[in-house]
This record gives sequence, structure tokens and C-alpha cells, in this order.
Amino acid sequence: MIKKEQKYKIIKTEVPINDKKPIVKKEKPEIIDLTEIKELFKKPEFALLSKDKLKKKLEENNKALKTKDIDDFYDKLEINQLTKVQKKKTFNSVVSYYPGDCFQIDIIVYNKYEIHKYKYILVVIDVYSRYVQIRPLTNRENPNINKNIISIFNDIGYPFRIQSDLEFATKEFIDLMAKCNVKLSFSDPHEINKNAIVERTNRTIRDLLKKYRLLYHDYNWPKYIDDLIDIYNNTYHKTIGDTPYNIWNNLNYNQQTIIQNPIEFKIGDMVRIVKVKQIFNKADEIIHSKDVYKVMKVNKNNITLDNGYSYKPYELIKANDIIYLDNNDDKKEELENQIFQKEQKIKRELKKVGVDEKNIIDVKRERKAINRLDLKFFFWFKWM
Repeated sequence: MIKKEQKYKIIKTEVPINDKKPIVKKEKPEIIDLTEIKELFKKPEFALLSKDKLKKKLEENNKALKTKDIDDFYDKLEINQLTKVQKKKTFNSVVSYYPGDCFQIDIIVYNKYEIHKYKYILVVIDVYSRYVQIRPLTNRENPNINKNIISIFNDIGYPFRIQSDLEFATKEFIDLMAKCNVKLSFSDPHEINKNAIVERTNRTIRDLLKKYRLLYHDYNWPKYIDDLIDIYNNTYHKTIGDTPYNIWNNLNYNQQTIIQNPIEFKIGDMVRIVKVKQIFNKADEIIHSKDVYKVMKVNKNNITLDNGYSYKPYELIKANDIIYLDNNDDKKEELENQIFQKEQKIKRELKKVGVDEKNIIDVKRERKAINRLDLKFFFWFKWM
């Protein structure tokens, strides 16, 4: 055995037992109240810190505030309410009690792959079993939609109620469902989680069509879409714990875990409205309304405010007992921003024409005094 030479020499260092670090006695921190912390928050080195970093900063300055008081102060502070990042939303489950209790309906716009004039797909899904039926459509006119819906209902039966968006809120469709003794409910166009079951199914149908098209290079989707729906209905569905076909035909029951969030709001609560973030919105924009509203009515998941509009719980955030750092007008920030943008525009215009802004003297225009006697003669001659 040939021993390999060690590349590095290991040196053991011995630490004397008697060498101990000097014990630094910390002074007892000064307990401050909310008035003092408000004063501290006028300085950026305190105002811009997170909750945990503020605690450390106070320790460095030999000051302290009870954890409960810091938490309470942070939650009530206006600036934190306006910029607070929303947690991931957990929506309530759409509850249905038996096959045929509730259908959700929608139309997929598939005009990108229009063939033989077919460019729409009417989708009907049973919420309880997730059992799906579809019809390819050539147009979205009321007579054509109504005819195909009745065709589906003749195959699988009429539901107790239907959920859909406002596209189906036409007089013809409402009258037809009234004759069929089917109840209707239409979702708000601004609702985030509207008709979630059918919207998610639409995505699955699009994915199945895309995979089939890429695998077999076949663009004649109306020819094979029924086969894809049959595959979907006979495939295990994780949420319900079985295939839609088995649950639809009462061979098993829906094993979905029902989620029902408790109602957080009550009449009299002060709230802010969560602004809907657009695709190209900047990350530093205020995400809650500056105005505070009062809850006037609570009806399950519909909360009516004193502005006359109704909202879902995830569209609101509590704002009870607000702490203001100053009494400045809410429009001050917007006004300052407008002035800043105007200054930047002037600078850009000067740069285009090659003028150095340092050579420009800002002189206020002097207004000449008006001789009121001249004005009197002017109006007298005009009247004459």
C-alpha cells in the first residue's frame, strides 16, 4: 500500500480554557410610547423598515416597545394598509349535492383553429360529478345556442339550476329556462373566481385539443372532440376521487373536501378596497384604495359598502382604527408627482433642442397693475 501524501497540513489550534469573552452588561432599554414612535417614523431610517427590522433598530438605539404594541401599530398604520401585500387567496368550494343539481355553462372561442365554419365550443359541466358534454358551434347567436343546450339536456337530463356569465343573460334564454323550470344565476363580470369549474374545464379541453393536434397533425377538431370528452369523462379526477362517469351514474360519490372560509366582516367594519392589478401595472403602485368605506350589509359572500357597491371578501381588507402620521391631503402625493412629471418633460424638450438647463434663468412673470379708471372708460366706449 502506497500512502498518498497529504496536500494540506492540518494545524490544530488550542484555545486556552481561561480565556473568556468579556461580559457586556446591557443597559435597560427605554420603554417608549406610541407618541414617540410616531416621531421616529418621520425619519426614513425608521419609517421604511419592516416590523422585525424596526425591533432591531430600536434595540440599537436602546429603546423598546412591546411586541403586541408594535404589531398593533403596524396593522393600524395607514401607509402599511395601503401597501400591504395580499396573501394568496383561498376561495370557497362550489357546492353541489347530487348529479344534476347544478350545471355550469360557457362558450370557448376557438376561432384561431376555425374549420368547416366551426369556431366555438359550447361546454356544459355537472358541478357534482364533473361530467362534461360539448357541442361545436358555427356562431354564438341565441337560437343556435338555445338549440344546442336543449340538445345536451335531452341527452343527460335537465338540471335544477344553472350558473353562467352574462353572455347567457338574454331574454330568449331566460324565457326558455323558465319553461323548463330551471333556475338561473349569472356571475358578476368583475368577479375573480366566477364559474371556476367550467373555466378550469375549458382549459383542460384546450390542452387535450392541443396535444391531439400536435401528436397526430390533425386540425379537424370537430371530428374527434367527442372522443376527447369521452376520455376526460372516463379518467380519474383527483378532486372528486373517481371518474366523472362513475359519479354521474351513481357508481360512487363525490369525495371533494369542501372549503368554506369564515366571514371576516360584519356590519360597521371600516374597510379598504383591494385594487385589481393590471398586467402592465408597476410593482410600486398602491394596491388598496386610499378611501375608507363602511360595511352596510353582509349577505354570505356579498358585502355591501356605503358607496352602494357589493364586493367579495377577498376584494376587501379591514382598516379599523387608522393611525395617520400627518394630516396632509390625500391628493398631495398625486400633485407632487404631476409637478415632477412636468419638470421632467421640460428637461427632455430642452435636451432635444440642445439647450443646457443651467443656462435658463427661472424668472417669475410680473403682473402689471391694472388702472381701473382705464377699464371704466373702456367699458363706457364699448357700451356707446
